[in-house]
Amino acid sequence: PVMLWRARPDMSCEFVSRQWLEFTGAKAEDALGDGWSRSVHPEDLVCWLDTLVRAFDAREAFEIEYRLRRRDGEHRWVLDRGLPRYSADRVFVGFVGTCIDIDQRKRAEHELARSLERERKLRIATEAASRARDDFLASVLADLQSPLRAIATWAAHLRAEGAAASEPALDAIE
Repeated sequence: PVMLWRARPDMSCEFVSRQWLEFTGAKAEDALGDGWSRSVHPEDLVCWLDTLVRAFDAREAFEIEYRLRRRDGEHRWVLDRGLPRYSADRVFVGFVGTCIDIDQRKRAEHELARSLERERKLRIATEAASRARDDFLASVLADLQSPLRAIATWAAHLRAEGAAASEPALDAIE
């Protein structure tokens, strides 16, 4: 399942493996030279090209994720890793690399991110509802405090008056 490729120092493709050809549905002669870039998703092409140019100029390994068109026309996420190649006398001769289909992993990451976002929104809504409930209870208690204080004051006043017959009513009020 690993797709292999090899490029010259000028970034032109000189080899793609049978797996790369089977994945993309391209013919070898169409993929060589600058043809290999035709399978990269148009939205990812600039980033892909920029990564390759910087890596080739610096002669440093690179790793990039982008969408590659599969033979059925669907663009699938791939992980592309490239390493500089040198001849026996240490002359830079290009890059060699691998592409691995990581589409399922990217979809799972996307779904996880969506789930986490839903959970975050639900938590925020729950916290807001809890705050609203607490505010409502505080408001109700504040609204009841004044009438309850008045009832207790009148009950204490009636009790102080000593009305023995009103004793059960005063107990009920308190």
